[in-house]
Amino acid sequence: MSTVIVPAYNPDEKLLEVIKDIKSYNIDRIIVVNDGSKKECDEIFNSIKSEVILLIHEINKGKGVALKTAMKYIKELGIEDKVLTIDADGQHKIEDGIKLLENLESGKKEFVTGSRTFKEKIPLKNRIGNVINSYTFMLLSGKKVKDTLNGLRAFNTNLIEFLLEVEGERYEYEMNVIIQCAKNKINIKEVPIDVVYHEGENTSHFRAIIDSIRIYGTMLVYLGSSFISFIIDYIVFILTMAVTKELIISNVIARVISATCNFLLNSKIVFRQKKITIKQVVQYAFLAIFVLVINTTLLQIITNKLPLPALTKVITEVIILAFNYIIQKKLIFKNKNK
Repeated sequence: MSTVIVPAYNPDEKLLEVIKDIKSYNIDRIIVVNDGSKKECDEIFNSIKSEVILLIHEINKGKGVALKTAMKYIKELGIEDKVLTIDADGQHKIEDGIKLLENLESGKKEFVTGSRTFKEKIPLKNRIGNVINSYTFMLLSGKKVKDTLNGLRAFNTNLIEFLLEVEGERYEYEMNVIIQCAKNKINIKEVPIDVVYHEGENTSHFRAIIDSIRIYGTMLVYLGSSFISFIIDYIVFILTMAVTKELIISNVIARVISATCNFLLNSKIVFRQKKITIKQVVQYAFLAIFVLVINTTLLQIITNKLPLPALTKVITEVIILAFNYIIQKKLIFKNKNK
């Protein structure tokens, strides 16, 4: 048995083609979620409502909520099934969706996602965005997934309870699902698929700035915190150097002051800890000492190549930025609650 979920927001005639293609295969049910589309789209939805299960949001709630609405409906049916999600814009081929279902082992808690090959000519922003998403995901989870925001995905119904608990209302939900699967040791399979880009048309409702902030929210706040701490560190370093003329002493003093500020910012604002424990303070202290040693070593090495203390300070801080984030997120400020 298999179910296909199609979230749709202001779709055009391509949705009709998607439904037609799905029906050409042995699919038990098709669930279309009208996610608060404008009235002009009623004709499209009315033309398919006899062929699909049509769920309606009176207002637009986002792709993540639309997917959850469909999953809640499936959960209420109480069936064991394979589930495929596919976008309404016609960019995915249903035969690729069938490949995902075939790669999904019945009854197993695993997640199968399409991995776009990008063989065809595609918009540059899509190619660049996919690379950024992939490496960001690897930084956040420690696992490499080539295509993190692809909407063609498959899973068994026994994974629905888990998927409903994942946070996110719009496009950030798709990234969060992959991250939570990796964190919870749920096997992620990638299946190569093709993608169809309609030249000159923009059918995606992805909002570059707003949705990117949603997807990379924690990291963006972390970068802001790191920037503030860096400014404090940099100013103290320059002032101390002017007085002492000692690179190592200046770096230690600057690091102690900036690390204290960074700890308070990250614990309360970035990783939103309700209370700070002694264990976290000790762990952060050890991290700060370790980073200080690495930082000072790098500072000395680079200074020998570039005898400009101010410039070498910037270079060393950038080098250790990602390392700091991973340790703090995964160890010190690890959130026990999902």
